[in-house]
Amino acid sequence: MKTVRTLFAIILIVASSTENSQAFDIDKYINDALNAAGVSSIGTKPTAVDLQSEAVKSFNDKYLTVRRGTSQVDRPHWLFPDEIYYGDNSATANLLALNLGLVAEECRQEVLKNLITNIIRINGGHIIADPRVLPILLPTLSAEGRTDVASLLTSRDSSALAPFIPQWRREVIAGIQLQENGSAIRMEPDFSIAVMEDMDESCDSPLGPVRSRWHKDLMHADWYVSLPEGIEAEAVIPVSDKSKIRHSRGIKYTGKGDGFTIWKVKGGSEKHFSISFEMPEHIVEEQFLFEKHEFPCCHSSSITQLSNGDLLAVFTGGQNEAAPDTRVYMTRKENGTDFWTPLVEMTPSSLGGPDKYSTYNPVIFQEPGGQVLLFYHISKNAACYLMRSDDLGHSWSTPELLPEGIKGPERAQPLISGNRMICPGDLHQPYRIRPAFYTTEDNGRSWSIQEPSSAEYGIASNNRKPGRTGENFDIPADDIPRERAFEIMASIQPAILVHSNGLMQALTRTCHGKLGCVWSYDGGKSWGHEHLTDFPNNNSGFSAITLKDGRFAMVCNDFESLPGAPRWEHMNARTPLSLFISEDGIKWDKIIDIEDGPIHNNKFPSGYCYPNIIEGEDNCLHLVYTWQRRRIKYVKIRL
Repeated sequence: MKTVRTLFAIILIVASSTENSQAFDIDKYINDALNAAGVSSIGTKPTAVDLQSEAVKSFNDKYLTVRRGTSQVDRPHWLFPDEIYYGDNSATANLLALNLGLVAEECRQEVLKNLITNIIRINGGHIIADPRVLPILLPTLSAEGRTDVASLLTSRDSSALAPFIPQWRREVIAGIQLQENGSAIRMEPDFSIAVMEDMDESCDSPLGPVRSRWHKDLMHADWYVSLPEGIEAEAVIPVSDKSKIRHSRGIKYTGKGDGFTIWKVKGGSEKHFSISFEMPEHIVEEQFLFEKHEFPCCHSSSITQLSNGDLLAVFTGGQNEAAPDTRVYMTRKENGTDFWTPLVEMTPSSLGGPDKYSTYNPVIFQEPGGQVLLFYHISKNAACYLMRSDDLGHSWSTPELLPEGIKGPERAQPLISGNRMICPGDLHQPYRIRPAFYTTEDNGRSWSIQEPSSAEYGIASNNRKPGRTGENFDIPADDIPRERAFEIMASIQPAILVHSNGLMQALTRTCHGKLGCVWSYDGGKSWGHEHLTDFPNNNSGFSAITLKDGRFAMVCNDFESLPGAPRWEHMNARTPLSLFISEDGIKWDKIIDIEDGPIHNNKFPSGYCYPNIIEGEDNCLHLVYTWQRRRIKYVKIRL
């Protein structure tokens, strides 16, 4: 206990120096908040708070700031809220107001966003707060629907939060809630932590021992409940359709609410629920490609469907994206099965270069009815290797180094046009980087390079004057040092769309806050002038394809780089990850946000990013992408 108190004292010093830097009286704020809620101490749950009472209105008049339309971005975003906050906009002030129920509904989401922004974007995934509010931190985040942030903090700030984690795991995650001084039991588990596959918690109640344990993946959970003989407990399951829940004897359905069903569970022998989670609209299936792995970081995935219907996916894994131990891994989802096979390392040191070079941006692709091709790059001179398989990826040739200057596909799969294979890639030149299209007509024995004829002048977003997205876009070159300007727009990783009239359109990732675009009028034999579009881009990878019905699909981060923001900061906002559809490749309509959580890794830009999509034989989209750099996620989408 002495160690914990000492640690709390250290936190208090940090919090005081940060939160009270403008002489904000946190003690008075806490007392005023407790009085407004009608409770005597933090952690005491108030009865229903009357937001129209004089005490609450006086508190909000004094401490609540409301400045709408002040976000740095032009659309709602977890990490860039409006200036709607309490007190000094510290984690302490916003957290306490949320916990005590003092926040009006029309302000609640933005106050929560400011709390999340403080934790994720400002403090790099850590909590800096008055130690008096730490006991309410995890349950409040979970109550507000951000158990993912609570889980992050339990790993990042485990020492500071150690006294409170067991209760949070037991009552919130396992869902064991003793009510009425222990004379009643309510079971309400939280399955929302995607990478938490197993939970097992128990406690001794006045009625006897209670246990809740479950195992789950992204689509299904098996939940087991043990209760004392002779009693009943109320179980609340976060699924609104009772037909998606199967159960053992001794369980009875009693009703439903908004997004949940309610059940009565008898004590005695262990009871079992088999739960199929409800999927968002358009989502048919979602899985992680793996659960257990030895590498702490993974990224840059690619997927293809083979001629036998199997899905083959590759990605890189290692200490970090640029580490020398980063290698390409492959996994397979056989046609008709619902699981991915164990990972196979494709690029050990004997296959693709010495250990001192990292491996990155693999691309997997099957030529129509022919070989399966695996392209990947190593960090030395961005050299590109090619491996071939004649048996649908079960065995592979020795890697062959492509000719000097031929970089192969960088992110998007090759495009077959007649007898030509066009590989969209990059061309590194002094002071600039441009898209390039590497073409072969003889199965990779010889290559030619095509590139845009010209490109408009551009200045990277991080070199612009600070401001909101969409502002300060055109800045004279004299406003920045010459060595920091791009005379020609910098763009990489093109994806080719094929229009019904035969025109080819390549979209590109840029550092200018918008996607780039360049057209070919002769089937990809030459390319015209590259320009910026109106579509936002956060200098992160995207994936765009032509659908069988002639429309176009794109998955990307729906976020525009902030003018003047440091490069790594605006890249960190790799969320949300969204699906768009277009009829003409110019105007895009958002279909769904596939991910919109606020989590990112502060050391490397993370979030939910680097998607790769294909359209399968089942007319569904098959998508893989980086999930917080901890996993690679697969999603099947029906339009």
